[in-house]
Amino acid sequence: MEISIAFFITGLVVFVAAMLRYRAVQEHFGIEGRIAQEYDIDGLDLSGNAEYNRCFSHQWVNQNVQSQKPGRLRRVFERRMADNTLVTLLWLSLILSGAAMVIALLMLGSIAAIGPAGAVFFFGALVIIGPGNAKMSQDFIQDIDEREIEELCAEDYAYVRIAVCEIRRWTAVSTFLGISFMVFSPFGDYLPEILTTAISLFTVYLLLTPAMTLAEYSVVLGILYIPVLLMLLFVILPGLLFSKFRSEREEEGRTTCARW
Repeated sequence: MEISIAFFITGLVVFVAAMLRYRAVQEHFGIEGRIAQEYDIDGLDLSGNAEYNRCFSHQWVNQNVQSQKPGRLRRVFERRMADNTLVTLLWLSLILSGAAMVIALLMLGSIAAIGPAGAVFFFGALVIIGPGNAKMSQDFIQDIDEREIEELCAEDYAYVRIAVCEIRRWTAVSTFLGISFMVFSPFGDYLPEILTTAISLFTVYLLLTPAMTLAEYSVVLGILYIPVLLMLLFVILPGLLFSKFRSEREEEGRTTCARW
C-alpha cells in the first residue's frame, strides 16, 4: 500500500511543480512576440543548427555556458581508439559491463535500504529538478525579458524561440510523468514483483543461457558475450536512438516549435 501512496503523492507533486514552474516563466514568453513585432524574423533558422553571434543571446550563452576542455582520461581514450579500436572497444565493454553490475547492485541495495517508496520519491525529485537545458532556458528567458527591446535584434528571436520550445517540451514531459505516476499508483504494490520477474528473465534468457551455449563452442565467446551485449543494449543502442531523435528534432525545427 505504501508504494501506491508513494506513486500518487510523487505524481501529484511532480505535476504541481511542473505547473508552478511553467506559470512562473510563462510571463516572460512575451519577449518572443515583441522581438517578432520589432524586427524582421523571416529567414531565421529555428532548428538550432545556425549560430547567430551578433546578438545579446550569443553573449549570454558564452557567459553562462562554459565549455570544458577534454580531460586527461578522454584524451587517453581517444588515442587508444585511434591506435587500436577493436582492443579498446573490448576493454571498454568489459569495464562498462562490470560498472553496470556494480551500479545495479548499488541500486538494489539502496532500494532495500530506503524501501521502494523512497526510490519512487527519489525519482520524482530528479524529475522535478529536470535537465540542465530546461533550467538554462528558463534562466535565459528571464534574463532576456529584462532587456530593453533596443538592446536586442532579430537574431535573438531564434534563441528565444528554441528556449521557449525547450521549456514547454520539458513541462509536457514532467506533466506526463506526473499524471502517469498517479494513474499507475493503484498498481504500485505490484512493482517489486514486476521488476524481479523482468530482471530474472533478462538475466536467464538474454545473458546466462546464450553465454553458456556459446561457451560450449568457445570459452572466449562465452566470456565476451555478456559485456558486449550489455554495451550494445545500454551504450550503443541508446546512443543511436538519441542521435536519431536529435536529428529528427533538428529537421522538424520550425514545425516543432509552431505546434505550441
